[in-house]
Amino acid sequence: MRVLIGSIFLSILLQTTQAWAGVCGNGIVESGEDCDGDNLNGHKCCDVVHFSGTLACDSQCHFDTSGCQTTSRCGNGCVEGAEECDSGAANSDAAPNACRTDCVLPHCGDGVVDNGEACDDGHRNSDAMPDACRTNCVQPRCGDGVIDVAHGEQCDQGSDNGGLGVFCNSQCQFPYCGNGTVDNGEECDDGASNSNSTPNACRENCKLPHCGDDVTDSGEECDDGLDNSDYRPDGCRSGCTLPTCGDSVVDPGQGEECDLGDQNSNNGSSECRLDCTLAGCLNGQVETNEICDDGDQDDGNVCTTHCRINICGDGLLRTSMEACDSDVDCGYACRVIGSTCGDGTVDSYEECDQGSGNSDAADAACRTDCRAPRCGDGIVDSDEQCDGGRNCTPDCRVIWVP
Repeated sequence: MRVLIGSIFLSILLQTTQAWAGVCGNGIVESGEDCDGDNLNGHKCCDVVHFSGTLACDSQCHFDTSGCQTTSRCGNGCVEGAEECDSGAANSDAAPNACRTDCVLPHCGDGVVDNGEACDDGHRNSDAMPDACRTNCVQPRCGDGVIDVAHGEQCDQGSDNGGLGVFCNSQCQFPYCGNGTVDNGEECDDGASNSNSTPNACRENCKLPHCGDDVTDSGEECDDGLDNSDYRPDGCRSGCTLPTCGDSVVDPGQGEECDLGDQNSNNGSSECRLDCTLAGCLNGQVETNEICDDGDQDDGNVCTTHCRINICGDGLLRTSMEACDSDVDCGYACRVIGSTCGDGTVDSYEECDQGSGNSDAADAACRTDCRAPRCGDGIVDSDEQCDGGRNCTPDCRVIWVP
C-alpha cells in the first residue's frame, strides 16, 4: 500500500514540474525557454550576439547562434560594433532624420537638413563665408560677425553692432538719419516719414518733435520756432503757449492796453486791470475819484463819459429823466417851461413829487426839483458826511486835505 501511494505522489509531482517548466516543442515560448521551434519570440542574431545572420532554436528550446556572423556589417539592420544606428535598407544620406549609410546618426554637417536644423550644406557650412549656412546649421544672421550681402547686410561687427562709436547699427546697416532705424545719437527715425512740417512726426534730423521746432504738435497751442518769445507782443511764448493777459507782455492784437503780470488788479491800486485794460474812466471799474463807470460812451444815461452822475444843469440830456438840459427854453429842474413839479403827481421826467412836501432839507423824501435825495445835490443827508466842498469826496465822504 505504501509503495502505491508513493508512486502516485511521484507521478503528480513530475507532472506539476513539467507544467511549471513548460513543454519544449509545442511552439510556445514558455518559462525557461528562449524559443520554441520556429518561434524565436521576435529575436534575431543582432539581438543576441550583436551581429547579423540566421538565428535558430535548438531541441532544448535555446537559441542556436551557429548561423550568426562574427563580424559587423553596416546596412544589415543590426547596430553592431561602433555603429550608432543601422536601419538596413532605410539607411539614407538624403532623407532627413534617417540613419546614414555609414551607420552614423544624422547630424549637423552631413548635408541633410534634419529636425532642429535651419540649413545644412555639409562641408560648405562656414562661420566665415558670407551667406553660408553656419557650422551649427543656423542661417546667417545680422550679428554673427560676417557681412552677408545676399541677406541685405552692409556691415556686421557682431556683438558690437549698434555700440557707441561703431559704424554699424543693430540692423547691420551703415547708420544714417532716415534709414528707418534709431541709431546712436538719434532720438527717432521713421525713414521716409521723417518730416519738419507734419505735427508729431520724427524730424528730418532724427530728433523728436518738440516746442521750438516751428511745428504745432500735440500739447502745444502754437510754435513759431526761433520766433517764440516771452517778450515779443502777440508772439507764441517760449513754452509754446498763446499770449495771454497776465503774462507781463502787452499784446495789442489780443486787445490788451497793459499787462503787469501778477501786479494786474481791480482794487484801484494798480494801473492795469485784470483784463489788461488801463485803469481810468470808462473801463467799467469804479476807481478813485470816480462816482460811477459804466464803461460806455453814452452821455444820455445815468453815468456820463466823465464818470459823474448825469444831473440837471450839466448840459447833458439824461433821456430817461430830463426833458431838457440847457439855458434855452429849459425850465426849472430840466423840465420844459410849464411842467408841473410840485403838483403831487410824478410825471414822466420826475423821480418823485410830494407836492408841498417837496423839500431841500436833509433827509427829505423828495427834493424841490422832483428828484430823490442824492450825493451831489449839495444837501448833507444822514447817510452822508458832506456834500460838496474842498474836503468832500465824490461819494460824500470827508477827507483830509492839507
